[in-house]
Amino acid sequence: MKHTIFRTAAAAALIGAVLLSGCGSSDTGDTVSVQPVSELATRNVSGSSLFSGVVEARSTQKIKKSSRKKVKKCYVSEGDTVKKGDLLFTYDMESIELDLQSAALELEELESNIKSYDTQIAELEKEYKKASSSSDKLSYSLEIQSAKIDKAEAEYNLKSKQQSYEKLKKSTNTTKVYSKISGVIQSINDGDNNDDTESGSSDAYITILQTSSYRVKATANEMNVATLQEDMEVSVLSRLDETQTWSGTISKIDTDGSSSNNSEDEENYDDGSSGESATQYTFYVKLDDSDGLLMGQHVYVSTGEVMSAEEQNALHLAAAFLWQDEDGIFYVWVGNKRNRLEKRQVTVGEYNEYNDTYSILDGLTEDDYIAYPDDGLEEGMKVSQYQDTEEEEEVPEYEDEGNGVPAMSGDEEVPVG
Repeated sequence: MKHTIFRTAAAAALIGAVLLSGCGSSDTGDTVSVQPVSELATRNVSGSSLFSGVVEARSTQKIKKSSRKKVKKCYVSEGDTVKKGDLLFTYDMESIELDLQSAALELEELESNIKSYDTQIAELEKEYKKASSSSDKLSYSLEIQSAKIDKAEAEYNLKSKQQSYEKLKKSTNTTKVYSKISGVIQSINDGDNNDDTESGSSDAYITILQTSSYRVKATANEMNVATLQEDMEVSVLSRLDETQTWSGTISKIDTDGSSSNNSEDEENYDDGSSGESATQYTFYVKLDDSDGLLMGQHVYVSTGEVMSAEEQNALHLAAAFLWQDEDGIFYVWVGNKRNRLEKRQVTVGEYNEYNDTYSILDGLTEDDYIAYPDDGLEEGMKVSQYQDTEEEEEVPEYEDEGNGVPAMSGDEEVPVG
């Protein structure tokens, strides 16, 4: 899709050309010069920046399986569509029960060891009191301290094991895992990367992409990222159909430079002087409505306002060629088929402050010719179509007779020496 930016400087040049060629009280009297609308107007006017983007899932659920459990059965496959609440997989209860029994035995052993340390410490303290020599007392004192350290370590291990046991016991109530979102199963990892929590890392057991709503992931470079800000209203434009647009707001801008600048969707800036591309930054657009978008679809993100299909296809004419009456109705001076000037009403749309243009929705076509609205214009004046061409100087043709002297053609006079 081609987005043309109307250059006001070019418009000024055209206006100047019209004025110079004569209108109103010019050298040609009552003849008014008119300019083709096709050269004055443009389509798809945009004073905004365009960024490349791609449609992706608005949210993703990544589920890691527990390291203490074994999957008994998985009920989904890659590419399957699931709804929120659908069963994804179940854990093997037998393996969980065995783990619980093993953990309970470890707890009993640690508790027994602690009691044994208590008994040992009590006996050593009795012997310490009975000891008569300082060397014996020192020996018992060291043994008592060592036993207390062993007891403290056993108590720490007991507390840790108790927490793990309670967590494992609680997990027996979660033998079935369900989807929290509606979407598509993107991947199932049957490897050994396990954990107890859901995470955004790539080693998730099951990854689900939400399909009920989308967002747009786009890239900016260091030259234009400063023009963006969070909560900024933007437009999303289809690359295939210029009449398709969506509105949204920027939800996040990743300016820490962590985004890859080798993505297929990124456009690198290169001025040819150093051979180095500008750093790329990722930003995300939250869409107001994602109807008609497809996962993975490549789009443009524009910082301009969303235009309707009618506005998209409208002509955009410099405001200087329009004039209003007391009622606020817009008109243009048009050269009609009889080469006479007529006042014609036009229907205007949005005003583009950046380019100083109005969109013309009705009343004017690219085939029309219009005049600059000079104060001296009146209906019925003769018009002449302005031609931006230069007469080429005719160069006489010569034939080379082979002696280096051009032959004269026609009835030219040959000077006598």
